[in-house]
Amino acid sequence: MAVSKVLKEVLGSLKPQGPSKEITATLKKVNDLIEGANLKAKAVIGGSYAKGTNLPGDHDVDIFVKFSMAYVEQDLSALLGKVMIPFKPLRVHGSRDYFQLKQAGVSYEFIPVLDIKSTNQVQNVTDCSTLHTSWFLKKGKGLQDQVRLAKLFCKAQGVYGAESHIRGFSGHVLDILIVYYGGFEKLLKAVQKWKVKTVIDQGNVHKGKALFNLNKSKTLGPLVVIDPIQRDRNASSGVSEEKFHQLIDAAKAFSKKPSSAFFVPEELDLDILKKKFPALLIVKLKPHEGKDDVVGSKVLKVFEELRASLKDFSPIESGWEFEDPSILWYGLARTRRDSEILISGPPIDIVQHAEAFKKAHKGAFVKDGRLFAKEKRELIDALDVAKVALKHPHLKEKMVSHIVELRK
Repeated sequence: MAVSKVLKEVLGSLKPQGPSKEITATLKKVNDLIEGANLKAKAVIGGSYAKGTNLPGDHDVDIFVKFSMAYVEQDLSALLGKVMIPFKPLRVHGSRDYFQLKQAGVSYEFIPVLDIKSTNQVQNVTDCSTLHTSWFLKKGKGLQDQVRLAKLFCKAQGVYGAESHIRGFSGHVLDILIVYYGGFEKLLKAVQKWKVKTVIDQGNVHKGKALFNLNKSKTLGPLVVIDPIQRDRNASSGVSEEKFHQLIDAAKAFSKKPSSAFFVPEELDLDILKKKFPALLIVKLKPHEGKDDVVGSKVLKVFEELRASLKDFSPIESGWEFEDPSILWYGLARTRRDSEILISGPPIDIVQHAEAFKKAHKGAFVKDGRLFAKEKRELIDALDVAKVALKHPHLKEKMVSHIVELRK
């Protein structure tokens, strides 16, 4: 099937949905509370709903509370916090605290920002959010469906999201890329030719010298996408090389064999995974509540450190899914390791250290001029190693609870 035909088919399932009655009612209630508090501010819907690029089934809504510049010296989070009291939201700490609320199946984030008119007035990175929306509505007119395709494709391929535990492509970066290339199909063709340090400068502000003009710390990643609102900022600085190459590979695979399956996230099926490996170690953990970026980073840390603990069992493949509960899985080549461990000591000609090693390890022996010793391992089975590792305070503090099992 041709690429264009597949994209047309996928677009048929991406009918745009505006804010629901519940979202509109919540927005009105917040503005009524703001008015009742005599604040010079206004709550507006932001993000994908404001741009018209939200996906069906997307129930995450950003609401920006724009405060007059008269409040530039005040604590906007504290002001908004008083307004939000009737909702009993969760306060999330960040560069400027914001508030989370879940009701009627919708997840809201209420973000206090200054009602700036230009980047010269920016006091916090979030202040630019409404300018980003205005930019896209002007430059991306008629490209909303193309952004939806890009979002759905990236989500299905596991490269969507700027959170630190994902380090993929944010919605803002995809907005810029779609505007720059003029559509999703053109973006896919271009992606296949990307090399590390590819520069996207919509408007050619840096005249081909972005890598020289920007602070080196902003160009360490594989991709440089100049923010059209803040020209000294790389909007894609958080994209990892892994996600960068993952997108390139996905674009090539799709172009080679177009299919709507590329737009459908692959569901985690532990039974299917079990058939792929001699053994499958599974951890189901309940993460702490809080900001997804922070909580997700903690789960990722558990995943990485446990993988390192299992190195003696020859992990073939591993992965994780950040949900509640989160699922970590490790395909192992074997479930038992050697009952003894070989410890390398100092060269025998370093007498003082050699003598200390001999005292600490009875039965030490010399090989190629260096001391070695064999010690009995306390833990032999992969399941036991995993259980002990997960009980370590350093990992235990990163979760509420966990269950670990080994399927052979």
